[in-house]
Amino acid sequence: MKMVFVWFFLSCKRYLKKPGILLALLLLPVTAWIAGKYVHPENEGIKIALYLQETAGENVDLSENGEQKNGSGEYDPEQNWKNMGIQLVKDLLNSSVKEADNTNGASAESESLFWFYLCDSEEQLKAHVASEKAECGYVVPEDLGERLRNKKIKNTITLYTSPSTVTGSLSTESIFAALARLYDRQILMDHMQDEATGDLYDTWYANGNIFHFEYVYGDIQIDADHVRTKSANNIFPVKGINAVIIFIMSLYSACILKEDEKKGLFSTLHSGEKQSCQIVMFLALPVLSFISGILALFFAGILKSGISGIFQIAELILYTTAAGVYAWILKLLVRSSSILLCLIPFFLMGSLIFTPVFVDIGRFVPSIGWIGRLFLPYYFLH
Repeated sequence: MKMVFVWFFLSCKRYLKKPGILLALLLLPVTAWIAGKYVHPENEGIKIALYLQETAGENVDLSENGEQKNGSGEYDPEQNWKNMGIQLVKDLLNSSVKEADNTNGASAESESLFWFYLCDSEEQLKAHVASEKAECGYVVPEDLGERLRNKKIKNTITLYTSPSTVTGSLSTESIFAALARLYDRQILMDHMQDEATGDLYDTWYANGNIFHFEYVYGDIQIDADHVRTKSANNIFPVKGINAVIIFIMSLYSACILKEDEKKGLFSTLHSGEKQSCQIVMFLALPVLSFISGILALFFAGILKSGISGIFQIAELILYTTAAGVYAWILKLLVRSSSILLCLIPFFLMGSLIFTPVFVDIGRFVPSIGWIGRLFLPYYFLH
């Protein structure tokens, strides 16, 4: 047993002396640490800056929602039209708060591609867009409702975008959807002259009974999951890259073991000792990759505490074991270590392209989705 531990220790030491392997093992935790340190959880997603233009130098209260009423406590449609710009900004900000709360156990349906936040001035908004702190920014006039009511719809909301943005046009859909909801609700309430109609509209809207558009491209129905990467992976796909590294390191370990067997490294050992030492030597690199992966998940803030964290670690142990078994079987099937080494780029590129490390290509092109099933990271990421 002591000899087995010695072989495992020497194998780990051997791999850590290789600059390329050491860099690969350290790069993921360091990158995850940087992402976790400088990007906060509430900033996940595409950041959209908002600024509400105030009138008459008044401070706008964004803390309350609901219909505006006059001095006698009756429903006041004029005041609701006047404050539609304020309500639009409230709804967008509240949607981001709800999405942040939904990161712990909420359904995917409530998640959004965008994170809206408020700027103190139009100049600050422009500075954030110029520095790419925000993907784009919207300046909403406080009298937005009055402009819409008077059919003055041109140049109503100002959009600032950076030259490199590709999501400005996508975010306008979210802005328009939120505005259309407020506008339609107000039109209905004015027509019925009844405050309770607004509550009924909210109920219908929440139940999906309000007329809406659904985007369909060819035979593929597009929803938020097709264009979104999950939680911290929006910043850096820690879990996906972690899975690929463990898989590739297991394959590389199989190559090294096959080459050592060819050189007669184990020829002086008895049959029982030989097999045990071969196994621990093979496991050294996958174990180092596993430790690197756990550190990366921890630094990125993905590794949870308590029972959930234990399940995450157990899941990664199971995947590392599966990667080792996969590589061992491939080692037995491929007789030459050179051929096995040449297969590593194939598995690397295939895992990065056809498994959902960065994007699930099978959702966009279902006809090639089956290719991802050939690569082990596919099963870990699903």
